[in-house]
Amino acid sequence: MNITNAEYRARQHQLLAQMKHNSVALIPAAKEITRSRDTEFPFRQDSDFFYLTGFNEPDAMLVLVKGEEQKSILYCRAKDKTAEIWHGRRMGADAAKEQLPIDDAYTLAELDQGLIDAVNQKTTLYYGQGVYKDVDDQVFALLNTLRGAPKKGYRAPEVIRDIRTLVHEMRLFKSPAEQEIMRQAGKISADAHKRAMRFAKAGATEYQLEAELHHHYAMNGARYPAYGTIVGSGDNATILHYTENESPLKDGDLVLIDSGCELAGYAADITRTFPVNGRFNDAQKAVYEVVLKAQYAALDMVKPGNTLAQTAKVVNRILTQG
Repeated sequence: MNITNAEYRARQHQLLAQMKHNSVALIPAAKEITRSRDTEFPFRQDSDFFYLTGFNEPDAMLVLVKGEEQKSILYCRAKDKTAEIWHGRRMGADAAKEQLPIDDAYTLAELDQGLIDAVNQKTTLYYGQGVYKDVDDQVFALLNTLRGAPKKGYRAPEVIRDIRTLVHEMRLFKSPAEQEIMRQAGKISADAHKRAMRFAKAGATEYQLEAELHHHYAMNGARYPAYGTIVGSGDNATILHYTENESPLKDGDLVLIDSGCELAGYAADITRTFPVNGRFNDAQKAVYEVVLKAQYAALDMVKPGNTLAQTAKVVNRILTQG
């Protein structure tokens, strides 16, 4: 199940409904990050921007305007035949207006003037600063321009509010479409863990188990893991964020895997520990059974009306007794 344009539109309208009258919101897309010279790390879109647009290109800006009328405006990279030969296709402003859940679309060359037009004379600006420095600089320069030219009819917003407070509250509540994607991500990830367990044996390496996981993710529509995969065997499992994944697996050791796929922007997160040779010794089994009992107790506590603190208290009691 995919998120439809209608659902993206509904999210924008829900956000606009919470914004003050005569206000504007700026939500930037993520930036490409250089890996080495002329290569980049795999692009991962900003979660808030993607939640509101479904648009997966870098450097874009979503502008939501609430005044006498409400509208959504997207600024994105222009079509460029030479750049697209080297770095891949771009949607462009014309196609964006036709295909995306927005009212208007323009190129990034029009962004500076577009921001002046959108923000001028507004009383409230919604923007989440501190994520992208170049965007912060652009927004601060915009405000200085509006503050410094009253004779041109410019006036900067009197109030700046963090848009993330509103968006993140919205993102807590998952629609049926979101829930289905999360179920798929969970199943793909669980099956990948089973695959890695079947592959594990003394003499294999941690990174080979990592490869089994990532292969299964990609072969089932989830191209990337949701975070750095952890495969820690023996003493390596005691390092909380161990990601070297380079040691050989030894007979008699346990191996911990912490990994989940990302599917359409939604992440799974699973941690499991199992014996390399397929059989727990008595001490390993005893510890495992304590943790398993605590997990089942936690699942029983997850119901309307209970709190995380109550759940933690039950789990900690079981672990302490164990």
